[in-house]
Amino acid sequence: MKLHPTSDLKLAIILATLGIPLRSSDPITCHYGEADKKIFTFWFDATEEHHEKKLVELLHVHTSLLDNPLGKDLDQEHPALYVRAALDNRESFLRWIKEDVAPMRIITEGERTLLISDRASPRLRASMKRAMKGDLSVGGDNS
Repeated sequence: MKLHPTSDLKLAIILATLGIPLRSSDPITCHYGEADKKIFTFWFDATEEHHEKKLVELLHVHTSLLDNPLGKDLDQEHPALYVRAALDNRESFLRWIKEDVAPMRIITEGERTLLISDRASPRLRASMKRAMKGDLSVGGDNS
């Protein structure tokens, strides 16, 4: 196993992070798959014996994680598990940013600043803007 190609981005990141070098010539290639989707392949060079041993170990860890996502049969202190956890956390954070976090509008009036969600109802927005201007009554009534 001298050259190891992979299109699995998580595996490629784990291998690179833990010291398996990419081949020097064309370390990443691209071809078209189904529906003209681009597929990127990362080519790792394990020609040196210590890289080959490390690659075999990391492939075993990665395969074990695919079979058992919690990695119960693995050394829980293995560096690959930390890298994998960081990648999973990144995906979760990006999903939250894209789907769950509503943008906030920042409105400044004098020394007062109002942060208001884009999801706030028009009634709540109007009430908060009135409160910012000093009208602290509920619903804007001064009675």
